[in-house]
Amino acid sequence: MIADWTVTVIFVATALYAIIRAAARPGWVTLVSQLLHAVMAVAMIAMTWWRQPDWLGWLQLAAFALAGVWYLLPGVRDRCDRHSAITHAVMMFGMSWMVLVMIIRPAGSIATLAGVAVLVAFLAVGSRQVVALAVPVAERRVAALRPRELDRAATALMVLGMIIMTVPMLTVASA
Repeated sequence: MIADWTVTVIFVATALYAIIRAAARPGWVTLVSQLLHAVMAVAMIAMTWWRQPDWLGWLQLAAFALAGVWYLLPGVRDRCDRHSAITHAVMMFGMSWMVLVMIIRPAGSIATLAGVAVLVAFLAVGSRQVVALAVPVAERRVAALRPRELDRAATALMVLGMIIMTVPMLTVASA
């Protein structure tokens, strides 16, 4: 129950941040990216508290998988730094795995193995975001963060929430 409330707070915070960033009239890539993350955060909150019908799960699976592909498109990747595009793609593909596990019960050993890969990927991209955030903050020794660092902080926070949700889902996948 504590984990449910923890991830809810994390995803409410990241959804609000994404909506605020989207409302700031950024370029189209940032706008789409922020809206995708807001939708994903809301879907994560819903996944935490309610069992969703299978048809909605399949729709989400397709949408998040396509969102992951979108981040890998050259035009999108070129407009944001390469590491961020990969991080966001990993997050969207990881969300697709989470939805799949919620639809197919028991998911089986292949889904569990895929879930371990998702967890490792989350740990890798989350660590990358934290390091990328820590270096400029440490160099300036100031508390004020620029938009790029705020984006990294929000991304790292969202990845943390996804890690917290992935661990128990590995049990669901293998049951």
